[in-house]
Amino acid sequence: GWTGKADRLYFTCVCVCVCVSGLHAATTHTRSISGTFLYPKEKKKEQGINRWFERNWGGRKHIEKRRRFNAETLCPVDGVLKVVVGGREQKMAAVGPGHFLDAMYGGVDPNITGNGGPECAAFLSARQRALETALMVAVSLLQIVLACERIGAGFWERRDPAGSPSDHPQTLGKSLLQAALCLTFGLEIGFKCASKTLIYLLNPCHVLTALQIFLLTCPPCRAVMILFRLHVHMLNGPLLALLFPVLNTRLLPFETEVYYIQHVLMYVVPFYLLNRGGVYKPEPLGDFKWAVLATGLLFLYHYTILQALALVTMVNLNSMLCPAVSDPFHGPFYRMWASLHQTALLMVHGKLLTLLALVLPALSRGLRHGHKLE
Repeated sequence: GWTGKADRLYFTCVCVCVCVSGLHAATTHTRSISGTFLYPKEKKKEQGINRWFERNWGGRKHIEKRRRFNAETLCPVDGVLKVVVGGREQKMAAVGPGHFLDAMYGGVDPNITGNGGPECAAFLSARQRALETALMVAVSLLQIVLACERIGAGFWERRDPAGSPSDHPQTLGKSLLQAALCLTFGLEIGFKCASKTLIYLLNPCHVLTALQIFLLTCPPCRAVMILFRLHVHMLNGPLLALLFPVLNTRLLPFETEVYYIQHVLMYVVPFYLLNRGGVYKPEPLGDFKWAVLATGLLFLYHYTILQALALVTMVNLNSMLCPAVSDPFHGPFYRMWASLHQTALLMVHGKLLTLLALVLPALSRGLRHGHKLE
């Protein structure tokens, strides 16, 4: 079981890393090397670079240091260490806190409507934002506590219903779905690296994509069952993304296509897992405790982590600062409207998804049986 898990984790990491590194290299115009520059000759030259990083963390402007390394020049300018080796100039980016923040949200353009910036951050008054936050945090905590109590201690104390890993063998369909999801998510990370907008990976759809990769990779266990049931009721994001797409910030080639592919795959995964059964078995259709728990967790994540980061960085993370350009409830109370209609959607959407996953295979078997009778 654990050997297979290690193999699948390795495969997942390779897929994501290949996509990220390849796309980042293709979209970077200057050659930047993050880390230690390996000189072709003496080891002392590598040590000299390491000492430069220690003394100039983040880089200092307009400083030129000449060392006795065959007349090679170390010239840190604007945080980039220019290394001249054999007449050829190469660049090594100095890594520091400023560069990390720049990679996180330095590419977010506040001039694009709904993207962020001071005007977006000032859309709501501080008083209204504080009142809404206090209300929604209290409601979400109440939902989480009540749902956990209703689920009951019996569930947590019950023996693991997953069975042995051999009951859920790695099939070709699961491997292909895992590969497609990993490659798509890797491309999405690569786009964020290239555009310096890594902070958008904290949006719920990206977090759920990473969770789905975990569900496809991890062997059956109680944690998988809990996360699977919760994630089924958190898939309102892909539905909204497909119905009201926000594409005005996607400017790189094929970035829009990857957007649609990712959100479609997010629906394929639960349908596939629901049909496998076992640990991926949903709760009864009349049981809404897991839907309430998922709703509370989503609201708590939005009004604490996402809103705090959005206020600090002035980046409109999942429309926590100002409404999206495609928001049909655009106005000063758009967040309250969103809390109401998303609560209703979360209560219904996961159940409809489960019902479809159960009904469609039965209809398919009935049609096949009818054709055989004919």
